[in-house]
Amino acid sequence: MEQELIGLARRWTFFGAVLLCAAMTCSCRAGDNGTKPMVATNNSASNAALAAAESARLAKKIATLKELALPDEWYSAAGDTLAARFEVAAKAMQAKDPKAPSGTQLMARFQNNGQPFVHKVWVNQPLFCPLCPETTGDGVFTVVSVARGWTCRITVGELHAVTAHGGSLPPEKNSLLKRILDAP
Repeated sequence: MEQELIGLARRWTFFGAVLLCAAMTCSCRAGDNGTKPMVATNNSASNAALAAAESARLAKKIATLKELALPDEWYSAAGDTLAARFEVAAKAMQAKDPKAPSGTQLMARFQNNGQPFVHKVWVNQPLFCPLCPETTGDGVFTVVSVARGWTCRITVGELHAVTAHGGSLPPEKNSLLKRILDAP
C-alpha cells in the first residue's frame, strides 16, 4: 500500500511539473497573447544617479557635523520619538545614579545651538568591501537633530558605499537625512 501511494505521489508530481512547464512555455510564446516587453515608466538610471548625487551631498554634510558623544544608555533606549528615547535613556541613567538628569534636561544638553550633530560608534571589527583592496573599520553613525526631533542611523558600510563607490543610501534614509540636514 505504501509503495502504491509513493508511486501515485510521484506520478502527480511529474504531472504537475509537466503542466507547469507547459504553462510557462505557452506564456512565453511571442504573438498577440504572449508576454510583451515591459515599458519603462521612468528612467531608472537617471533616478539612481540622482539618488547617488543626493546621498553624496548628504554625506558631505554629515562629515562637517560636530561630533557629540551620546550617553551609553542611548544604545539600548527605544522610543517612538526622539524625546521619548531621551526619556528612556535618562531613566536608565537615573537607575545607576539618582542625580542623573531627567529626559528633558538630558535632551537640552544636546541642543547644540539648534544644529544637528553626529555620534560615531566604531566597533572592533573590520569592514570588508569587495571593491576595495584595504579594509576599514566598521561602525554606526547616528545623525541627531534635537531641535527638529529627528534621528537617523547610518552604518559605516552604507556611508562607504556612497563616499567610495558612488552608491546611494536607502531612500528612507536619504529622505530622513534631508529633513535633518536641510531644514532652515
